[in-house]
Amino acid sequence: MFNRNHNLENTSIVIIGSGTAAVSAAQSIRKYDKDIEVTLITDETVMEYSRCGLPYYISGVVDKFENLVEYSIEWLKNKGIKVMTDCRVKSISPVSQTIYFDCNNAVNSLHYEKLIIATGSRPKIPHLEGVYKNDGKLIENIFTLRTNRDAECIKKIEKGMKVVIVGAGLTGVETAEALSSKGIEVSIVEFFDSVLPSVFEKDITAELTKNIRNNGIKLYLASAVKEILSNGEMVKGVVVSAAEKEIKMNADYVIISAGNKPNSEMAIEANIKHTESKHIIVDDHMKTDMDNVFAAGDVTAMYAPYAKGYVAVGTGSIATRQGLIAGANAIGKDEKFNLPFVNARTTQCFDVELAAVGASGFELDNNKVKYITYYYEGDTHPRYMPWNRKVQFKFFLNEDGQLLGAHCSGNKASQRINILSLAMAKEVNIKELHNMEFAYAPAVSPVLDPMYIALTGLYIKWKRITAYQ
Repeated sequence: MFNRNHNLENTSIVIIGSGTAAVSAAQSIRKYDKDIEVTLITDETVMEYSRCGLPYYISGVVDKFENLVEYSIEWLKNKGIKVMTDCRVKSISPVSQTIYFDCNNAVNSLHYEKLIIATGSRPKIPHLEGVYKNDGKLIENIFTLRTNRDAECIKKIEKGMKVVIVGAGLTGVETAEALSSKGIEVSIVEFFDSVLPSVFEKDITAELTKNIRNNGIKLYLASAVKEILSNGEMVKGVVVSAAEKEIKMNADYVIISAGNKPNSEMAIEANIKHTESKHIIVDDHMKTDMDNVFAAGDVTAMYAPYAKGYVAVGTGSIATRQGLIAGANAIGKDEKFNLPFVNARTTQCFDVELAAVGASGFELDNNKVKYITYYYEGDTHPRYMPWNRKVQFKFFLNEDGQLLGAHCSGNKASQRINILSLAMAKEVNIKELHNMEFAYAPAVSPVLDPMYIALTGLYIKWKRITAYQ
């Protein structure tokens, strides 16, 4: 236990974090109760801003960082919420209902009646030779992208510089697009054989892969960075293992985008229940298994029926809803996540829109779930319309006809997946789903919408396979 240098006054509700889940929780509390004491404590110096918008700030699409700030410290203080910045919470004592934190080089304690953990996540740093200096800090010019401070560093990279991005996940690909648009030479090294491998199916990202390369980015798939070369202080290059040979690449900067891990250490030390991936488990009221402790955002995992297990939360839309629910329930309301969590997600980069909901084939194989899959490529409009484009679908269905996952690439991919998101949450069977009605006009869609054709193809395949079982 920490030695207390001094105590702060008691407070009713303490929120740890400063992202969308934390601030949404604070807003929700104030919606229902204008007087209850609320303290929000964070290790950052800026309050809620769009982390998803950071690549657009780097590229210059968003001209000022301030435009990404959703709610300022002043806004929160005007709502009667106490804000403590640049303070790092070290531990939680559920027995005494107290948190302990470092602030101004002193260890402090703060009592809570209700606690909301919204600490988010941080980038994973792979075990690579040459990543750290002797003092344990990252080598100069090695960056991650998670905070405004990270974005400011990356934004300073100048035209003509060479950047290697480790990982072709969402952050890596979006950062590559931002940098390449400024004339910076970019290479991406991805361990798996496709881009966005943890988010979308390989055949759904085919067009994106082509566009990345057509934009002059060197893309190394099924490859791995083995070593980062430096003079002990500054990056000089990387060694990449690709196609059974080693490639030495010059680099002025390295950006690590190898996924995120939850900031859950304090919760785990307090014996709060968590998944194998160390995400805090919450129910549909955002309660943890510890009395008076709630959690929301990227640090959490929720039960997802399609996965028959807990799935990590990784999108701002879900984090916001979780925060609103946690805040309301912390003051005694009975709010809940009414529909099952189906993990809808989307992005658009290099002129390709992608979206998905539910599981991927990799997840299903990993969990040894039997499924039927179906792929279809169709037209977004009648072929005589000059703006007709291709759209791709890939579905995963169980033997009972329930949708386990759907992936889409092309025009209005997110809108199509939003429809399937509700269908999955309501457990609409393929027997009904393939009969869905779609609006038609030549300027908008073909007579038979491509998703209708895709779902009908899935239904026919499912019916054929199950007829022999």
